[in-house]
Formats: sequence, structure tokens, C-alpha cells
Amino acid sequence: MIETESEEAAWAWRSQAYAWFVVVVLAVGVMLSFADRMIIALLVTPIKHDLHLSDSQVGLIHGLAFTILYVLAGLPLGRWADIGSRRGVIAASVVVWSLATGACAAANSFTSFFVTRLVVGVGEAGLSPAAISMISDYFPRKLRSRPLTFLVLGSSAGTGISFMVGGALVQRISAASTLRVPVLGAIHGWQAVFLLLGAIGLVFSLIFLLIREPPRHERTSIENPSVAAAVAVLWKMRGFFSLQFTGIGLAVLVSLGSNTWMPAMLSRRFGWGAGTTGLLLGACTAVAGITGTLMAGSITRWLDAKGVTNAAQKVTLGAVLAGILPMTIGPLLPNPALVLSCAAVGACFMLAPSTLAAVTLQEVVPNEFRGQIYAFYLLVVSFFGYAIGPLAVAFVSDNVLRDEQKVHLSLAIVAGIVLPLAALMLLLGLRAKEAIDRRPAPIAA
Repeated sequence: MIETESEEAAWAWRSQAYAWFVVVVLAVGVMLSFADRMIIALLVTPIKHDLHLSDSQVGLIHGLAFTILYVLAGLPLGRWADIGSRRGVIAASVVVWSLATGACAAANSFTSFFVTRLVVGVGEAGLSPAAISMISDYFPRKLRSRPLTFLVLGSSAGTGISFMVGGALVQRISAASTLRVPVLGAIHGWQAVFLLLGAIGLVFSLIFLLIREPPRHERTSIENPSVAAAVAVLWKMRGFFSLQFTGIGLAVLVSLGSNTWMPAMLSRRFGWGAGTTGLLLGACTAVAGITGTLMAGSITRWLDAKGVTNAAQKVTLGAVLAGILPMTIGPLLPNPALVLSCAAVGACFMLAPSTLAAVTLQEVVPNEFRGQIYAFYLLVVSFFGYAIGPLAVAFVSDNVLRDEQKVHLSLAIVAGIVLPLAALMLLLGLRAKEAIDRRPAPIAA
């Protein structure tokens, strides 16, 4: 059974200011992780040129390479977050992915780039499960949705900042074909971007010396939360989890496919350079993503206050439905300002699924399993979003349309097919959760 200690005694150790300091640090960590994983989107053209790659190969490096070990490592790292030091998991993750990001600068072929991206995925796998679990133990249940929402802001800011910083760097050194760096010698501009991001991550990892591991709350009588026990929790609510995870995964597929190929589309279709693309698209991505994240959290809290059940799921479903039109029509518009406007509107809506996923899971998953089940969630979402999303758009361009200049059509085709299917899965997942709520037996294992 869940602990019955009084609310006041259970949280007497806690400082509100320090708890929010931890949230800000974790959000910056998420921001850096997204910057490292998304920066390739802005560097497609120079990487393709220097390494002689196709769109599909870039899609494999960007998505599949990152995802393979990201999802496999996420399961044991999620278990580590449930039974060990979450601070240790996060600090080690930041160091590993930062070193791997810097190593991407040394890639000189498809194979070597693929391998370095595998290691980036291993490093980033430990962050989210441990961060979600840690925040849940720094805030009482009634105060939890706001910090969890704030954590997601890091993904929006990270993607936008990676575009803006990467674009500025590429533009700054575009006059020269190479850049001289101590020890390494002459390198290309895109390599300098990876080196800079890796160095920033290593410096940031030192801040975790200031983070304290919080005591665990809302525990059950299970002392050893094994993988088998976590699987049993998943199986008990398999109808809900499978539909909810798949629906969010399909929405993320469209979102990540757009983030990956929108810079290349603006370059190929409108002749935009890296600096212009990075600044304008990055600003739109960051502002729209942050706005959408805050709106999703605020609307959910408002509905909760009104007594609406399963508010997070309903907001998620509504956002995906609202995102179908801008994500499908936007890439086809004839003016870049209109394209960016639709991209901004679409980003507002498409952040809701990942923003509210953690809120929904914390409501139904006991403390001992939050890291592992969130890792299962990331496995499904990463398979659809990161492994398939970038590759799906490239596949349509390379094998269906057979013209890389028609990537805008590829973006529209993928969004038009996948988002309605995502909405259907989320609707069925909502129905499954409502059926669970009507059961007399408790949800927790």
C-alpha cells in the first residue's frame, strides 16, 4: 500500500526555492540534450557535402543511430533511477553524451558518424526517467504538474537554441572552408559546432555536485522494484499504455520529422542560408514550443480545477487534432513567412503530447516503477519519433517522390497520414483509461 504519513511530516525536509533550483538545472540539462540531438537538422547540407551522404543516410544518423541504444539503455538506466542515485544517473548521462557529441566532430564517414550517434543515445537515455522521478520526490502530488511542465520547456528551448547557435556559427565561418582549432588543426564549420556543444555539456555536468538526492515518497510495499514487476504493472494496464504510448509516439514522429527537415526545406525551396534559417526557425521553435508547453499545462490545471477527469489526456488529444491542419498545409505554402507561421502554430500544438505524458504517468504509476515505466514510454516514443520520424520524411523524398527538392511535399504527406492515426490512438487510450477509472480495484500493483 502507498505510505500514509502526513503531508506535513512527509515534506518537512523540503525547501521550495531549492526544489525549483533543481527543476531549473534539470530543465537546462534537457535543453542541452535536445540541442545535441537536434543540431544535425541545421547542418544537413554541409554534412551531406563533406561526407557524401544521401537524405536517407542523414535520416538514419539523426534518428535510428541515436535511438537504437537510447531505448535499450533506457531500461536499465530507468531501473537504476528507481533503486539508486538519480543524481548519479543524470550526471553520468551528461558526461557521456557530451563526450560523444564532441566526438561527432571526428566523424569522416557514414559509419563513424553512426557510431558516435549511438553513444550520444546511450548518454541521453538516463536523463528523463531519473529527472521525472526526482521531481516527483521534490514536489507533493498537488504541486507536481507545474515543475513537470517546466521540465519539458527544456526540449523546446534546446531545439530552438541549437538552431540559433548552430546557424550563427555556421554563418560566421562560412567565408572560410575550414577553421583551425588547437590540437585538432583544420576542421569544418559543422565539426566546430559539435565540439562547442560537447564542451558546454562537460562544464554543465559539474553543477550536479550541488544537487541533493531527495527521499522517496508514495512508495508501495515492494522493496525490490524488479523489471518483471514493472512489466506486470504495464501488463495490468496494457490497453491504456499501448494506445497512449503509440498515440504520443506517432505525434512525436511528425514533430521530429518536421524539426529535422524544416531547415533543409527552407534552404532548398527558398534559398535560405544557415544563419537566417537558424535565427528565424530557432526563434519560432523556441517561442512557439514554450508557449505551447505553458498553454498545455495551464489548460490542464484549469480543467483539473473544474473537476474534469483525465484532463491531461483530453488536452493531448485536442492538441493533436488541432495540429493536423498547420502541420499538413504549412510546408506547402508559397511564402517562407507563411511556412514559418504555420510551423509556429503547429509547434504550439505538437508540444502538448510530450508535455503532458509525464503528468498522466505520475497519476497511475507507483513511485518504485516511475523510472522504469517512463523508460518503457521513451522506448515506444523514441522508436516512432526519433527512429522513424526523420527517416520517414527522407524515405518519401528519396523513394516515393525521388526528388530531394520536394521535401516540403514529404513533410505534408507524413503529417497528413500520421497525425489522424495518432489522434485515433489517443482517443482509444482515453476510453481505456476511463474504463480503468471505473474499476473498483486500485490501479497500483
